[in-house]
Amino acid sequence: MSILITSGGTKIKIDRVRHIGNMSSGTFGSRIAEEALRGEQEVVFFRAENSKSPFSFNVNLESEASLARFYNALDFWKKKRHLYSEKTYNTFEDYMTGLKKLIEQHQPTAIVLAAAVSDYGVANFVDGKIRSKDSDLSIQLKALPKVISKVKSWAPNAYLVGFKLLVDSSDDDLISDAKKSIVENDCDMIVANDLRDIKNDAHRLIILKKKDLVPHIYTSLREDPNYLARTIITELTKGNA
Repeated sequence: MSILITSGGTKIKIDRVRHIGNMSSGTFGSRIAEEALRGEQEVVFFRAENSKSPFSFNVNLESEASLARFYNALDFWKKKRHLYSEKTYNTFEDYMTGLKKLIEQHQPTAIVLAAAVSDYGVANFVDGKIRSKDSDLSIQLKALPKVISKVKSWAPNAYLVGFKLLVDSSDDDLISDAKKSIVENDCDMIVANDLRDIKNDAHRLIILKKKDLVPHIYTSLREDPNYLARTIITELTKGNA
């Protein structure tokens, strides 16, 4: 199976030196890619510039434990690099055009849209640098196209996994929005979660699939940081069997 995974967050330019972004570092997307590689899946990883990848690693040269993790990561890269390729994006436009191109080039079996994609763009972009002034600056926003809604037209036979992130929501809210996305975007599976749980280090996922719409709840394990990412790959593989 070949899996295209998006990760990180898009940027919206205000002028040629400033942008509006989001807090996504690509940690969860990189873990999903790592677990796909461990399962011997071919991975095309489409990540934001400077976001994490399954092979990125910070090393403390004075720590034996850190060095041991580094050598483990290096060994993992040597074993799995033949299964892996990546491209990067910066802005929303980069993401949308790049995703379409990668889908056309690789024809992936499954597509996992874990990236945090901007919903709004700047209508009054300045092609230059906005000068600092004493008065307030007004930024006009405009709705951007929903990229997820276009994916099945680019790859009708791919197994599409979308993500839904809400803030301070109930499980009923998450389930309702997940079902809505399955219908509106022709997703085969939706992974729904809440920012509150992520911030409280109690990450929970609600997974729904188009074939049955039965919600399944999974909770992170402190002793296994990749548990939820592995769960997504496991459920994707089941759904695509």
